Amino acid sequence: MFLSPCGCSRRHFLGAMGTGFGTLALNSLLRLDAAASMPAPVTIDPLNPFSPRRPHFRPRARSVIFLFMVGGPSSVDTFDYKPKLQELDGKPVPKSIRDAVEATRHANVFHGCKDELMGSPFQWRQHGQSGMWVSDLMPHTAQHVDDLCFIHSMQSDSNNHAPSSYQLHTGEIRPGKASLGSWLTYGLGTENQDLPG
Repeated sequence: MFLSPCGCSRRHFLGAMGTGFGTLALNSLLRLDAAASMPAPVTIDPLNPFSPRRPHFRPRARSVIFLFMVGGPSSVDTFDYKPKLQELDGKPVPKSIRDAVEATRHANVFHGCKDELMGSPFQWRQHGQSGMWVSDLMPHTAQHVDDLCFIHSMQSDSNNHAPSSYQLHTGEIRPGKASLGSWLTYGLGTENQDLPG
């Protein structure tokens, strides 16, 4: 057995330290529970904007789970059937598209690539009672197509992914505005006041 200069074993020392840290953690959790059980103040503490407060109206939701997963298969290879793109696969980019691109001042969008369109390499079929088009890349998902929600009307003020992602979350293509998550934390409060919204 190893004895330190203070005369206690390592096991005793670590046990005592664990109890100390456990007590600190328990104290913090009990303090949060006590604060949650007290009525929320009418005014917001400017030094602690995440502290519990009364909402403007009684919310129906207590929490929100929002998943934004960047990446993955392209929409034109999964659920966004483009019959005209399939028809023009391998053909030069039409002048109408080039003119539209130049009108948005993104004349270098093709960056010297081959001047031809590329359709999806997958086969497409309609599925379910809704008749939703799904590629053969997603055969199992296609069986549940009537239980899913598809949004095909999303638009952005930018053709680039990063500014478009900012716009999805904040309503602006430039960073700096509060995101949806920040507004949810502000409106519903948070159980963990140590994490940013």
